[in-house]
Amino acid sequence: MPDLAPTVTFIMPIQGKPEFLVEQINAVFRFSDHYRGFCELIVVVDETAKETEAIAKIVGLAVKINGVNHPHVRARVLHCTSTQSLSGSVEIALTHSLGDKIMIVANGRLDRFDASQLCGLGMGQREILVAEYFLDETMFGEFLATQ
Repeated sequence: MPDLAPTVTFIMPIQGKPEFLVEQINAVFRFSDHYRGFCELIVVVDETAKETEAIAKIVGLAVKINGVNHPHVRARVLHCTSTQSLSGSVEIALTHSLGDKIMIVANGRLDRFDASQLCGLGMGQREILVAEYFLDETMFGEFLATQ
């Protein structure tokens, strides 16, 4: 029986007005075509911000359109109805993730994210990479090459 590739989870916490959001979602789906394992995308939308309604619609549409051509990627949008910190949004996503390898995309807010807080979340054997943005095929390849 061949070795199965680890499950990869991409977490995108969306707070406020994100830049490159659709491009990042498209990149996850596009780059997953080159991966032989299971991929999932979890987008966490903070619905307490004023501009969030439009963002949630954009996220939902981008996920739905990409899902048609990439049915092997499991994608979910989680809606937070109470104010969450960036770390709080990531924690919510981690509780729903299946991934052995996790890439957290901080959407330009890397300075507000403290990955050391994730240690107590039953991370076990999970490998975590935190990136400011995810638009680069090289980053995806390097992350998956560390398996």
